[in-house]
Amino acid sequence: MKLRGLPTIAFFLLGGDTLKLHRALLTSGFALGNLKPEAIAIGDSAGAFVLASHYYDSPSEAREQVT
Repeated sequence: MKLRGLPTIAFFLLGGDTLKLHRALLTSGFALGNLKPEAIAIGDSAGAFVLASHYYDSPSEAREQVT
């Protein structure tokens, strides 16, 4: 798939334990800011939560995006 003549990068983050996924992404060095502007990110459940600017991992704690 191409977007404006450029190769498109797409990835999907599965659901599961949100906090565990967030920690794994941070440990691996993943950062949304490092993605190319044409990248397409799709997430399901926990995968969608960690892609959001903020998410709740419990009723009392708000977490920030994996930036």
